[in-house]
Amino acid sequence: MKAWLILVGFVLSLLIFAPAQAQSSRQVDGYSDNARNGFQADRNEAILDAKRKAIEFLGVRISERVRLDMGLLKEWITEHEAKGTIVIDHIIDKGYLSDRKTFIVTLIFRPGTKPPGEKPGKPFPRVAVGQGTPKQIGSGLDTMVLVPAGWFIMGSESGDYDEKPRRRVYLDGFYIDKYPVTNARFRRFGRPKENYGAKFNDDRQPVVGVTWTQARDYCKSVGKRLPTEVEWEKAARGVDGRKYPWGNAWDGSKVIWDNNSGGKTHPVDRDYNTHRSPYGAVDMAGNTSEWVADWSKGFYYRSAPNRNPKGPASGDLRALRGSSWSSANTWTFRAAYRNGWRPATRFNWLSFRCAKASK
Repeated sequence: MKAWLILVGFVLSLLIFAPAQAQSSRQVDGYSDNARNGFQADRNEAILDAKRKAIEFLGVRISERVRLDMGLLKEWITEHEAKGTIVIDHIIDKGYLSDRKTFIVTLIFRPGTKPPGEKPGKPFPRVAVGQGTPKQIGSGLDTMVLVPAGWFIMGSESGDYDEKPRRRVYLDGFYIDKYPVTNARFRRFGRPKENYGAKFNDDRQPVVGVTWTQARDYCKSVGKRLPTEVEWEKAARGVDGRKYPWGNAWDGSKVIWDNNSGGKTHPVDRDYNTHRSPYGAVDMAGNTSEWVADWSKGFYYRSAPNRNPKGPASGDLRALRGSSWSSANTWTFRAAYRNGWRPATRFNWLSFRCAKASK
């Protein structure tokens, strides 16, 4: 992709107009119901909504066909263009508006452009991809990476029943541990409930044999908390709905799994069979599964709020995310994959990492 442009395609919702004999032009959900007099207004609204989507998915190509919410238009333009969050070079629109026709808008961005009033040399804000991370704190195995506030695509329509529906959810910004908690870090706090022997006890291996309660209490002892299930998912897959932390194609060379683990966990900061999520978090797929804060209920994604969901109010199982060294099933390595076990459960493939608010 050329450095001076990013293409983001948006397909706007089907437009249904009133009969041609209508003499007035009233607005319904942001669109005119009079095809002849309302065409230009509809086109402008479509472009405004495409601009809004561009901010929410900054730097990400959106190719799916979605029905767009027209309810959040005008305030977005004023807020983000005033901040210089993004610069729109020009707009290409295709198609036409008529009964049940689709209107397509493509925005072309110039990431290096300085918005009005911006000081020279200030970097253009972008969502981290690949090996990058926008910000981190701490050092070594205690490093945390920033997951900025914003919308992301949660769930999967092609996954298990408990991953549906696939939809957009907003989260406040937070930090999450770059690595799972290691044996060395956990020993400052205590000992795991169960010891699985020398193959799992190296200082730089992720701690295993811990219950959900131990994981929660450790995070609290260091001024942090367990991430929510939805925070974990965003940290793993970024904002574009990708299947794995590195993209949409399975690659067994990027993870520790049954085919290469040798029957044990591996150091979290290794330089082989590893990956980073879009925000720089390591081992969000493979090596160990991880406890998260929520109670686990299968249909929660269907009823969860679209802003900062915290999980069910009660339950019998605690949620865990990610797959591990013991699994040969590639299905379980997807970022949307969900699971749950009783809080007192401990395994030699189950660890955790901590999180905290970014402000």
